[in-house]
Amino acid sequence: NISQPKWSPDGKKIAFVSNRGDHSFVAIYQFGRETLQYVLPTPDRDIHPCWSPDGNQLAFVRVAGKLQKQPILPQTPEPWTIWVYDVASDKGTEVWHSGNALDDSLPRLTADVSFQFTGKNRLVFASEKDGWNHLYSVSTAGGDAVLLTPGNFETEDVALSADKNAVIYSSNQDDIDHRHLWRVNVEGGKPEALTRGETNDWAPLQTKSGEVVCLGSTAISPA
Repeated sequence: NISQPKWSPDGKKIAFVSNRGDHSFVAIYQFGRETLQYVLPTPDRDIHPCWSPDGNQLAFVRVAGKLQKQPILPQTPEPWTIWVYDVASDKGTEVWHSGNALDDSLPRLTADVSFQFTGKNRLVFASEKDGWNHLYSVSTAGGDAVLLTPGNFETEDVALSADKNAVIYSSNQDDIDHRHLWRVNVEGGKPEALTRGETNDWAPLQTKSGEVVCLGSTAISPA
């Protein structure tokens, strides 16, 4: 089962997840060759590959291999780690790991869209470790994660700015009844509101010329 395909910036390679049931691999296929390059394969579940802006590195999420015959209740924590893989040298490093509490588990509803390889050699990811779905960033060299979106609100759709040095996201920050767009630098700082009003805004995208576009709707007008 093949899923989560991600093209390299030069369009010559594609990374994807090869699901084997109780474990999964991240693999790279390079056009013009007849072999697959498996990325640090283990019995764990490797998911959500994303390319660095220069295409030389690949980041991915690693979750422990699936345990069999586990009870549905009570829920058990699902700790996870972030790895960075150097394509040329075939070597990788764990750069961040979650805690072991239930709120530290991989936020599966938002993990894929939130996991971004940004400029400034940083990775952005979502975590619910404080009880809210917030965005964090961590250096590709490792170290402590920086909370990008502090406060009592949820973040949802995530996109990178055109220069890949900022994150544009939708949330109910300062407006519990609506979703609006915000922007924050990948290294941290005060988030900037991009939209306001009675419209719900989501699915942001910034064009190369700088305009931010999105979908929007109200209670009486569809998207």
